[in-house]
Amino acid sequence: MKKIITVLIIGVMSLTSCEFIETGNAAEEILSAAATEMVETTTTVAKTTTTVAETTTTAEEITTTVAETTSVATTTTAATTTTAATTTTTPADTEADYIKSLFDTKTSDVWVSGSGVVNRILSDDNEGDRHQRFILELSTGQTILFAHNIDIAPRIDDIKKGDVIEFYGEYIYSDEGGTIHWTHHDPDGSSEGGWLKKGDTVYE
Repeated sequence: MKKIITVLIIGVMSLTSCEFIETGNAAEEILSAAATEMVETTTTVAKTTTTVAETTTTAEEITTTVAETTSVATTTTAATTTTAATTTTTPADTEADYIKSLFDTKTSDVWVSGSGVVNRILSDDNEGDRHQRFILELSTGQTILFAHNIDIAPRIDDIKKGDVIEFYGEYIYSDEGGTIHWTHHDPDGSSEGGWLKKGDTVYE
């Protein structure tokens, strides 16, 4: 009888021990699973943080690109404005340059207009038709002899050095810079006429 009781006690103890071992194993599995989940969660959070940082960097890059584009557009506009201002010339400069080109190419019999400053006053040419003569200097530095027919048009009586004279007439090439004549109306109206202007007075 005592042996039977002893065997039963040992069996119960073995069963209890086994239960403790199984319970311990189960607890370890639960802890292991929890630890694994925490690691995975931490990794996910880290990845999310990295993604947010990358998105922020991309946004900053986009902002920088927009700023650079605006800067380029502003610079282009400024450059365009500067170029337009540089290429603008006055009609007087254009006319003087044109007359200079006629001299450079030794071209004659071309009607021209413009203005210049009286550089020198010469004596009248009284052979044949009388001509009042003076020399104008253009903005290019070119000097031109004017032969103004005073048998057809009025004389400029008060002309003096430094006066500004506007003109329209026919250019004839010469080594000295050229001559302009026909600064008057055509008496028979068969061809184009020219003129001189000093102040508000036109001489034609």
